[in-house]
Amino acid sequence: MLTIIHQNERITVSLTGRLVGSCAEDLRFATYQATALDIDLSGLTFVDREGDRSLVWLRNMGATFHGDGLFAGALCRRVRIPLPR
Repeated sequence: MLTIIHQNERITVSLTGRLVGSCAEDLRFATYQATALDIDLSGLTFVDREGDRSLVWLRNMGATFHGDGLFAGALCRRVRIPLPR
């Protein structure tokens, strides 16, 4: 599930549950024109290959990521997304 908050030019996206298939596609569509993205990975429980691709695409677009928990940390290591310490 995607929760999207628009604050002026910044978009904050909270991801919860599974980032798979069409949900991953929706994430790219919802954020493709954003100039500043903040992605919260704390609520994710599963990400498939399409979800990985969406996160890498967001990373390449300059998004900043944050998230608590073992899954978020392992996910970021897997797709080479830096998390703030």
